[in-house]
Amino acid sequence: MVDKKGKVKSFSIIALGFIIFLLETISLAGTGHKLPPLETDSQKLAFLLEVKDHVPALFSDAARYDIDLFTLLDNEKELVEKLKSKPEYERLFTSKQYHDLTITPPQRGISVGAVVINPESVDAWKKSLTDQTNLIQQESLQPSQLIDHAKILLRKSPEPHDQELIGKLGKIDKKNSKQLKSQDTLNKSCLKLTTQLERWQCVRDHFEELKVLPNLPNKERIEALISSFQAEQKLHSTLSVISILKGTLDGLIPHTWQEVHQRINQLTPDDLIHLSDIDALNPITYKALEGEHGLKNPIINKAIQSVQKQGHAYASQTVTNQTKVTTPVKLSQVLPQVGIFRGCTGGDCSSQYSFPYPNDPHERIFFIEEPQTPGSTEKKLKGYVSATEVTLTNGEKGLYVITISGSHVSPGNAELILRGLEKEKEKLDVKHIILPN
Repeated sequence: MVDKKGKVKSFSIIALGFIIFLLETISLAGTGHKLPPLETDSQKLAFLLEVKDHVPALFSDAARYDIDLFTLLDNEKELVEKLKSKPEYERLFTSKQYHDLTITPPQRGISVGAVVINPESVDAWKKSLTDQTNLIQQESLQPSQLIDHAKILLRKSPEPHDQELIGKLGKIDKKNSKQLKSQDTLNKSCLKLTTQLERWQCVRDHFEELKVLPNLPNKERIEALISSFQAEQKLHSTLSVISILKGTLDGLIPHTWQEVHQRINQLTPDDLIHLSDIDALNPITYKALEGEHGLKNPIINKAIQSVQKQGHAYASQTVTNQTKVTTPVKLSQVLPQVGIFRGCTGGDCSSQYSFPYPNDPHERIFFIEEPQTPGSTEKKLKGYVSATEVTLTNGEKGLYVITISGSHVSPGNAELILRGLEKEKEKLDVKHIILPN
């Protein structure tokens, strides 16, 4: 853990039980940090096909999260060339060890309190999406018209300066009793309302009382503002529906509203988690609104945040269930040039926004694998563990576990991983396993 003074303290895991633990040091140790030739597109593609052996969902998840794999390799190559000019960098990688770890719970299993999204919350989320879909249907649109409709609403939405306009009403003369009374009406009747649309509708309804206020737009301008905020409200609902259609299953827009409703009914808690992630919504929305990037960036960003906020409100409603962990988990430590693609195993934004970290010689990336069924050779990844070696205030080494990520990583998997790392910390050449607060 990290104490209030910022000093790293060790985390002790108790009641390890009779965990069966296998640790294998594999032959990648002592090779340093070497990249294959990556000058041409064919060389890059050949390397990516090798990476796909380690990351089966590499290409599908890269497309889903809008990751340009060739650009990622260009950035990796440029970074490594700069780092290798430092003699200490290559020396640290030459001495680095890589491990495969298989952690098996005791025969009786391990009881774990699993925090999951409340099923009622998932149902409420799906009902909300159905209600929004029904409102869109009233516009006499077909599903195939959703994206074009969103673009039209985007152009009708209020500009950033319109968002700020209501805050500029006033600057009254405090000696003017009519202005004082009008300001009081504005504060008590309109500014207490939640949305800009509601506030401007209130201003319109109280126009005769408020017309003495400085900076108050005329009636025509107020009606135009109300219309633009109504368009913004419809845009947010439309993008909510687009996000669930483009961000789940095959990412295609169905032909009929009946199919849209069927798609909504099939949504799972994993979909809710995925669509509550701003970094997942960004590529979905920008791809859907292709051609509108530069024109309305702040408005698109606000719309994405609105969709994310709505999803997060449902995803944050959780319950705790007691479950028993009986299946093993396998960790495979990977080379940096494979670890930079970790986001394509965990279903997160790490490859898109923070790919370089595995190039730190102290960083350790483990891929979390599904146990293989007898006779199967197919590798299935559940996610990844990101950790880094740190030096404690007493000079001892610790392994600081930064992230256990993956939409298919259960609380039981996480519990086993932490117990396994704690039990075998000496073989991993550290004295302590450390967690953030």
